[in-house]
Parts: sequence; structure tokens; C-alpha cells
Amino acid sequence: MPVVKTAGDQVFAGTTAAVSGLHVRITAAGDDTLLSRIAALTRQAQSTKSTIGRRVDRLS
Repeated sequence: MPVVKTAGDQVFAGTTAAVSGLHVRITAAGDDTLLSRIAALTRQAQSTKSTIGRRVDRLS
């Protein structure tokens, strides 16, 4: 679904210019991006076991 952007609006990776070109200023790259932070939080959550997981491991 197309969304109209004007000067000063934020755009994200994958933004397509349908009518004309655009000039963008990079404000976050690499580890500073939202996707990178989500991936880091996911890795952290997967590396820690819940209380019930620790109990099951102890019982087995």
C-alpha cells in the first residue's frame, strides 16, 4: 500500500520512489538499526532459559 512521504519524513529500507527520485540521509546503520536491535534481543532471549526450562533440565 503506497504511502506519500514529504521532505523530513522517515523512510526505511525497501522504500521505493514511485514518481520521482529521492535524497535520503542515513541516520542509522549496522548495529544501530531497529532490525539489528530486534535480532540482538531475539538472540538474547533464545540464549536464556526460562525458570520452567531450568527445572525441566534439572529433573531430567
